[in-house]
Amino acid sequence: MDWRLVAAIAYSESKYNAYLVSPRGARGLMQVMPATAQAFETPVEDLMNPETNVRVAVQLIRKIEKSLKFAPGTSREDRN
Repeated sequence: MDWRLVAAIAYSESKYNAYLVSPRGARGLMQVMPATAQAFETPVEDLMNPETNVRVAVQLIRKIEKSLKFAPGTSREDRN
């Protein structure tokens, strides 16, 4: 995944604050919800670890991307 996209999401979600917890319970750099962590078999308390937080968020983004079912041959540029 393009690091610039991940960095932009982290900045937008938390301003790079790895310890941020939203009023709704989203946690860390990428503001991952506890239910999302559980869906990817990650302990909720590990979401405050920046590496784990980004890994779970990227897994979710990839899952969403796969669900979009782009036509075969769709360029990477057109998918972004």
